Amino acid sequence: MAAADAGSGLFENLAIDDPDLFGDFLAEAGAHLDRVDTALLELEVKPHARGLVDEIFRPVHSIKSAAAFLGLNEVERLAHETETLLDLVRRGHLGVSSAVIDALFAAFDLLRALP
Repeated sequence: MAAADAGSGLFENLAIDDPDLFGDFLAEAGAHLDRVDTALLELEVKPHARGLVDEIFRPVHSIKSAAAFLGLNEVERLAHETETLLDLVRRGHLGVSSAVIDALFAAFDLLRALP
């Protein structure tokens, strides 16, 4: 759905009532998630490639920051929790297992479904 066609109710919870800005956020977040999906598929095959975890972390951080700016609290919260999981992997406190990969895919699918 195009941001301009979304209806005024969608923008009631935004910190900024700007359909164009919201549309830009959706486009940018979609591009970030496309890159994340590609890196996550590669990480699934190369679980010890730590650079891939960083490659996934950065776009999630960008989505979180932009969502916070726009007042998209659910998106911000989910991105933050996803960042936390990725940070545990980055710091070596958690290995890249099938459960971690599944959790990340689920989080990214949900991020695509929000806002």
